[in-house]
Amino acid sequence: MTEMSYAEMRSNFERVFCEEIDKNYEILNNKKRKLFKQFILNEILYFIVFTVIYITFVHLIMPYTIRNSTTKEDMVFFFSVGYFCLLVGVCWYPIDEYKKIFENKLKRIVMPVLKNIFGDLRWVQVSSNKDKYIYKKIGLLPDYKRICVDDCFMGSYKGVSFTIEDLRLDAWVKRITNFANKCVIIRLQMNKNFKSHTIINSFVSRGHNNTKTNVEPTPPRKDLNLHTIKLEDVDFMNNYIVYSNDEVESRYLITPVFMERIDFIRNIYKSKNISICFYDSKMYIALFANRDMFSIGSIGSKFFDYKELGIMFQQIYSIIELINYFKLDQRIGL
Repeated sequence: MTEMSYAEMRSNFERVFCEEIDKNYEILNNKKRKLFKQFILNEILYFIVFTVIYITFVHLIMPYTIRNSTTKEDMVFFFSVGYFCLLVGVCWYPIDEYKKIFENKLKRIVMPVLKNIFGDLRWVQVSSNKDKYIYKKIGLLPDYKRICVDDCFMGSYKGVSFTIEDLRLDAWVKRITNFANKCVIIRLQMNKNFKSHTIINSFVSRGHNNTKTNVEPTPPRKDLNLHTIKLEDVDFMNNYIVYSNDEVESRYLITPVFMERIDFIRNIYKSKNISICFYDSKMYIALFANRDMFSIGSIGSKFFDYKELGIMFQQIYSIIELINYFKLDQRIGL
């Protein structure tokens, strides 16, 4: 990948993407219209089916099966509420599904141009199940019953391989204090010789405005044999908690400048909470939020969001800056 300045890379990114959108505008617009038409037809079908069921039960079955007028009124009320909630549900839920279908069609066309901007970077929709197992094994994620990959970017910069995965998470348990149901995991090969296992978790902010409090995140599993590390930076310790099996090495890894980089990435991804793990000469960064991190399309009138495109560029570029900061292309010690 040829090194370019931020301004050159950003300009090239926007130009190439706009050219690709303009070139495929008619194809994308036809796909969007077809999908939107399918969505409307399905919604009409749902409405007709549930309305027929409602009318049949309330006006044809209940008058002949329930004699008590009070009971009948109660049944009509509860059935009407259920009917309304069902209609709202079947109308609202498919919107996200159809949006995701169109987004994937859009990404299949425009994402390959990333290679012209970020070198070896490529977009795929699937990733290895082995990766999901590792995230649990090293304590980056708790024991989720299901982990689904929405987007996956694989690439390299200055010979340093990295992966960005956008995940949907379903938890076995209700109380997982430091996690949301959407997560982006960044994995970097560090080219550094460290043997420690270190985890950094952000405190969870609860409440609103002046009543906000920091809640300690769920600690790592006991079988990882990690203990709490106290650092000198008071501001840092008020916002993060560190666990490691090697205090000396963890202090080399967690420098003030490094945490500034992490805070920058957290802001770029608009992440509520963050977990960082150093393990087996790799760095893992998990950014948690309750939204789709790489959303660039819509089935509405404006099917391509250039603002979201700019955010996506910032998100990818922040990884390049992290590689430059750590000098990960150089095989040197900490």
